Amino acid sequence: MANLSELSKNPEATFIDVRSPEEYGEERLPTAVNIPVEIIANHVHEINGMSAPVILYCRSGVRSAIAYQILKASGIEDVHNGGSMYDLRFEIQH
Repeated sequence: MANLSELSKNPEATFIDVRSPEEYGEERLPTAVNIPVEIIANHVHEINGMSAPVILYCRSGVRSAIAYQILKASGIEDVHNGGSMYDLRFEIQH
């Protein structure tokens, strides 16, 4: 299994920012889509059709962990908790 550093550098990876639209508007990873954790369960079908791996992130890693559990329980296999946006950005750059 690939580690987060390898996954985050995959050109096929889909990044999902699970923070609020306001937070997303202030700062985000360039290719990320915004699906707040509060509504992520409503987007399972859409997420299932996205390029894998799917990497979730938020400000601290708490909301992305919740979103990860929701998506795994919904049957999405290639989903990963990227933790905080800042840690994930570091992984991408190194």
